[in-house]
Amino acid sequence: MATEVQYSQALEKIYAATLSESFWPDALKTVGKLFDSDFTHFEVLEKKTGTPVFFRNEGASEDALDLYVSHYAAISPRSAFGEAQSEGHVSFDHDMLSESEIDKDEFYNDFMIPQDYKYFISANLINNADLFSVFSIQRPLGQDHASAAEIALMRRLTPHLSQAMKIHMRMAIQNAEHQTRDLLVGHSTTGVVFLDVTGRTAKRLLEIAGDSDEFVLPMTQEELAGMVGASRERVNKAIASFVKLGWMDQSDRRYVITNREQLSIRSR
Repeated sequence: MATEVQYSQALEKIYAATLSESFWPDALKTVGKLFDSDFTHFEVLEKKTGTPVFFRNEGASEDALDLYVSHYAAISPRSAFGEAQSEGHVSFDHDMLSESEIDKDEFYNDFMIPQDYKYFISANLINNADLFSVFSIQRPLGQDHASAAEIALMRRLTPHLSQAMKIHMRMAIQNAEHQTRDLLVGHSTTGVVFLDVTGRTAKRLLEIAGDSDEFVLPMTQEELAGMVGASRERVNKAIASFVKLGWMDQSDRRYVITNREQLSIRSR
């Protein structure tokens, strides 16, 4: 079973991947190792068209991916079951099928087993009116169903995977739409507002946090300072003031927003 050190290392890799798509392979491999698997899969689909918005795979061959996309994705009992579950739900084989049903299923017998994999564990990261995102780990032949400890570990990882996915997508959109925007400028309904360092720091932390009140900073303090457009010392001073005011708690790269309302007011 994964140690706390391995778990923390996996979180660092997950949040580092929000900074660049090139970091996702390492993140997927690191999370897979927590479950003794080298086959991990990460995708975001547009529900209306079924078009992948974001797709990452580690461990499957190109031929297997072609087979999956061309035929087996449509008949997989996992896809329909997963999409019917809420965001944050962790799925595994016996959550949806009995062992006798698995033994008779085409997806398992003709697709998974020939690749030397059978069972799985997955987590819904996004499931709204427009998008569906799932992260899954395939278990090699010889491994039994996911254990209670592994299911608990996946449930522990899920909010971080979900948050990292949302941060990555949000930053990609921002980079595409605002490549020429000055980081020192915030926009309001009345025009352009120049924010001070404390206000800019609050704004960036809220953007990174998204809808979650707990997050791991997916970058160094120097990189955060670069996003804010100020020195690391001034950004750290701003964060220390938020902690002193009771608006957030901080321990190394882990942050907990305790008064989002006041932090939001300060970011305007």
